Amino acid sequence: AFGAGDAVVLPKGWYGRWDITETIHKVWVVHEHADVAGASVTPVVVPVSSFAPGEMHATIKIFEDAATSVGLTKCSPGVFPVDKSLVTESFHVLEGEFSLTNADGSVRQCKAGDTVVLPLGWSGQWDIARTLKMVWVETAPAGSSSDSETATTSSSHAPIPLAAARPAPLSIQDTRPSTVICASVPLEFFALDQLTPKGPRKNADVGNPHDFTRKFTAMGATSVGSWSCTAGGWDSPTPRASTETFYVLSGAGCVSDPDGTRHAFGAGDA
Repeated sequence: AFGAGDAVVLPKGWYGRWDITETIHKVWVVHEHADVAGASVTPVVVPVSSFAPGEMHATIKIFEDAATSVGLTKCSPGVFPVDKSLVTESFHVLEGEFSLTNADGSVRQCKAGDTVVLPLGWSGQWDIARTLKMVWVETAPAGSSSDSETATTSSSHAPIPLAAARPAPLSIQDTRPSTVICASVPLEFFALDQLTPKGPRKNADVGNPHDFTRKFTAMGATSVGSWSCTAGGWDSPTPRASTETFYVLSGAGCVSDPDGTRHAFGAGDA
C-alpha cells in the first residue's frame, strides 16, 4: 500500500483500481498532454524519506517522458538565476526556506509545506537560505521536451555560495521586464477543512468513500491542487487522459494495474 510521505506518478493511459485503506490527503499536479509514443503507463511510487539523507546537493528523476518529468531535489544554501524557463515547474517543499524574486523585482517567501508554481517563461532568482528538499514536476508545452537539461536558457541550477552572491541585488528587472510571476500557497491552503466536499464516489464497490478537493491554480495544460478521500475502493476502467503526480501528505492506499500488480503508497511518497 502507499501512504503518507510517498510520491506517486500515474501516467497518461493508466487504468486499473484504487483502494484507500486510510483516509488519504494529497497535493497533486495534473498535466493534460498529447499521447507520447512508447511511454510507460506503469505507476511509479517513491518514498521520499529514502532520498539523499546525507547529501547536501542531489537530484534524481523518478519519471520522464517527452511531456512530463518528475523528480526530487535537495539543494544547499545559495543563489542562482533562471532565464525564461521553457517548462512549467510545480513543486511541493518538504524542507527548507528560500525566496523567489520575479523579473519585476517582487519577492515571494517560501518554506516547508508550501506548494509553488513557476510558469512557462518565468525569469528570476532563487535565494536558498536553508537547505531545500522538494518534489518537483516539469511539464512541457506541446511540441517540446520536458528534459530539465534544456529547461532553462541560462541557469545551471547550481547554487552560488551565499557569501559570494547575497550582496548583489537582482538586476534583471531593469532589462527584462516580465509579467510571468511565480505563485505559491502554504500548506494551510490545503487543510482538510478547506477542501470542497464532492460527495460519495458513485462507482465505489468497497466501503463508502467520499471525495474532497481544492484547486490552487491552472496554467496552460498544468493544474495544481489537493484531494482527499475516505477509505474505500473502486475500479478506474478508463485510460487516464492526463499524467498525474501527487505527494501523499497523510493516509495510505494502493493502485492496481489490470494484471493485478499493486503499487502501494503512503505519507512521504511521490
